[in-house]
Parts: sequence; structure tokens; C-alpha cells
Amino acid sequence: MALPPSTTPPSFLPQLAGNVESVRRCRAKLDGYEYYTSSRCLFNSTELRDIEYIRSYYYNKTEYVRFSSSVGKFVGYTEYGVREADQWNKDQGQRSWTRKGQLAAMRAQKETYCKPKIDFWYQSVLTKAVKPSVRLHSIPPVYLNPAILVCSVYNFYPKEIKVSWLRNGQQVSPDITSTVEFANADWLYQTHSYMEYTPRSGEKISCMVEHSSLEEPLVTDWVPSMSESKKLIIVGAFGLLLGLLFFLAGVIYTRMCSRVMPLIDVHAMTPPGGHHPAMLLYKVYDFYPKKVASAKAIAATDLLEETLPDELEPR
Repeated sequence: MALPPSTTPPSFLPQLAGNVESVRRCRAKLDGYEYYTSSRCLFNSTELRDIEYIRSYYYNKTEYVRFSSSVGKFVGYTEYGVREADQWNKDQGQRSWTRKGQLAAMRAQKETYCKPKIDFWYQSVLTKAVKPSVRLHSIPPVYLNPAILVCSVYNFYPKEIKVSWLRNGQQVSPDITSTVEFANADWLYQTHSYMEYTPRSGEKISCMVEHSSLEEPLVTDWVPSMSESKKLIIVGAFGLLLGLLFFLAGVIYTRMCSRVMPLIDVHAMTPPGGHHPAMLLYKVYDFYPKKVASAKAIAATDLLEETLPDELEPR
């Protein structure tokens, strides 16, 4: 794809390679053109063989030249870019960031530019891992729609994570689930997985989380919450039991604090045969509390006077 003739880059563009650590822009207000470059490092490890350095040159949002360390030379994508790439590939000088020496400078970037930054990322970020926390809860059904189970996974790093659902130990087909991921803006992530759920007797639903920070998958079982009717029944039974306990405590307290005046019955008994003296029988009944003072043998008249209350008379 060639640039329109009216937008041919000015002749000074090859000298504006710029700083490889940032995007370099150059804009002319009168003509309306914008020129910029970008540098990227693609990598799978810290080894040089797993690193690719890419330098791209743009004019009015169109990439016209690119250098890739995997190719080892400049490649043009427009008519102007092809001419520039051919010119830069012929310059084998060692002076960096000048018209001469462009190819040698680009070939060195994988080791001088990418490698130190990738080493830093692996040491400070990429090798770190934070274990996730899991919360399993439900969203009540609305109208005729089924209930929805939500498996919320919080505060984990790195971002790559797998959340799946199990029904009685078997993984649920992914066509009835959905997952949404969010960044916490503090290097940590959270994700929420949703599944439609129709309760069935004896069924066991679980959420399984797989993450690089975990030695084995983290499985959290769904424990159904108690229905409102059951909650009301339990609260009522508890209130009834509590009321009964208070009632019994009141009865016991009343009995312990009250006193019942005893009834006394005194009458004489004459033993048969006339050989023994007459006996005085003293009966005390219907009293509370149980404890009774010890008795002692005294004359009958004194017994009546000392033991009978003033308001009681012997029968």
C-alpha cells in the first residue's frame, strides 16, 4: 500500500528514529501529517531465543517500515517504506541512531533494550503469585427465570485463571455459564462466573478454581441458604422454648420465696390395758418449705403454748 503523493513523508524523517523506550511523535500543523515510531518486546522467557524486538515506523497511522529481530532486517510496507528499508539494510555502519548504522543498531536492541527490561519484569512481577479467595453465593430467581449461582474469585495474580462448575463432581458444560474478569487497579484481579441453577434433591454444586498460585485446584461447595419459611419456624420454636424456660424459672423462684403456714392437729391416745400413760399425738401437715426445726420432749401444755402460732388453734 503506497502513500498518496500529497502525503509523502518529508526528507528529514529517517533521522527521527527517536528514543526506543517511548513512542516518538512529530507533527506539522500546516500539512497535517504525523510521524511516530514504536518499539515492542515480545517474549516467552528471559532467554534471547524467546525474545523478539520489533521497531515500527508510522506516518498518518500507516506503518510503512518495520524491523523485526526474527527477520533481521527492515521490511517496507509502502512504496516509500520499501525504498527506505532497502537503504537502511545497505548501511552496515556501527554508529547508532544515525542514517548509517540503522541495521546494526536494530539488531543489538534485543539484547541491549529488551533483555534488561524482561529480566526486571520477571524478578519484580511475573514470577510473583497471589492466591485467590473464593465466595459462592446465589441470586434469587426473578419471575420465571431460574436462580443464578455466582462464583466470585478475588485478589489473585497473575491474571490467567480458570473457573469451572461441577455438578456431582462432573464438570458442567460451558454453554450455560459465563465469566467476567476485572482489574483491581492494584496489580490484582477478580473474576465472577455465573451459572443458571435449578435446585434438585441430593445434588451437589461446586466451583473449581485453577491458578498458578495453587498447588491443586481450589474447590468450593455450594451450601444452600435456608428458606424464609424455615427461618420463621426456627425463630418461633426458639421463642417458645425461651418463654417456657422463663415460666419455669418464675415458678421455681415463687415456690422458693413463699412460705405456707402448717396445719396442726393434736389429740390424745390412751393405750389399751391401762398399764401405760396416755400419749399426746402432735400432727403437722401442709407446710412449705420442707425444713422443720428439731423437736424436744416437753410437757403437753408447754408444747402447745410454744409451738402453736397465735392465729392457730388445735383441733
